[in-house]
Amino acid sequence: LMWSDIDLDDCWVSIKRALVGDGNGKVALSDTMKADSQRRLGLAHSTVDSLKAHKQRQAVEILRAAPKYERLGLVFANQLGRPLDIARVRRWWKAALTECELPEIRLYDTRHTHLTALLQNGVDIAFVSARAGHKDISMTIEHYAHVLPESHKEMGEVTERILQAAGADKPSKK
Repeated sequence: LMWSDIDLDDCWVSIKRALVGDGNGKVALSDTMKADSQRRLGLAHSTVDSLKAHKQRQAVEILRAAPKYERLGLVFANQLGRPLDIARVRRWWKAALTECELPEIRLYDTRHTHLTALLQNGVDIAFVSARAGHKDISMTIEHYAHVLPESHKEMGEVTERILQAAGADKPSKK
């Protein structure tokens, strides 16, 4: 993720590229594997606030490392501006979970948790599919079908409210 991909004023992030390993410990930025994986996502205001604070801390790090810092524009970079080591990120993640007394899950699993929470809170599956960057909605349904029965129950309740508001609960005049 690069700073040029984030609009901190309008709360958007554009997903355009991925960090790809070569199998020998070296990584490089690459366009997303599929064109339909590129997408623009809305950010929560609290996320934007955190990113703004992070950007300020990073500016201080850049000044400290001055001539050695590689200005690649990465949002998450090491002290020299290069991509973070994934093994180190995993250790930080595990330590944060332990400190917060949370169950151990993979960092990638937070994506699944987020998408599941969106569905459980009534977000249309087509929007969730687009946010996930899935090729089509059938892929989203395949991975998140377990969340949908609760949504169907809620739709029944919504239908009841609609019918009541329309007066369908009144006896027929026939």
